[in-house]
Amino acid sequence: MSAVKKRKKRNNAFRSRLLKTLRFLLFFNVLSLPLYFFSRLDFPLYGLQHSVASLTTFLLRIAGFDAHAQSTLISVRTPSGMFAGFIDRECTGAKMMLGFLALCFATQEATRKKLKSLLFLPLIYFANVLRVFSVFLLVCFFGAESFEFVHNVIFNTLTVLVIIAMWIGWMKFVK
Repeated sequence: MSAVKKRKKRNNAFRSRLLKTLRFLLFFNVLSLPLYFFSRLDFPLYGLQHSVASLTTFLLRIAGFDAHAQSTLISVRTPSGMFAGFIDRECTGAKMMLGFLALCFATQEATRKKLKSLLFLPLIYFANVLRVFSVFLLVCFFGAESFEFVHNVIFNTLTVLVIIAMWIGWMKFVK
């Protein structure tokens, strides 16, 4: 094969990968619009908020901590006194699920395979409950002053990593 044909073949392969990547990014951005609307509109998610609060409190009690839930407010004793945290819409894992679904549905897989991504939603929900539990657990150990760092830095980063890991797991699952 001549050098010109090899280069042309390489360029065609590169263009093909580039178009697939651009298609994925375009679809991902369009499918991410529900995340935007979720953030802007005040959809009631009280059921999810209550279940996350109840499960988190349950796990804290199993771990031996004096934790109480009143509606969606969890209070727990820390080294620096009592700490209370409100489980709001952002704590439900709904954004994690929407982001995961946007990643899965932006791929070029068959619709049947894309629908299998729904099987991962309970895993994401429980990963989110463990995330919330871990925030309270770390606050119990390090005090209320650690909340902002633990919540905003550590667990926001871990949330992204969990979603990417779930997405990779889904891609392996459907192949």
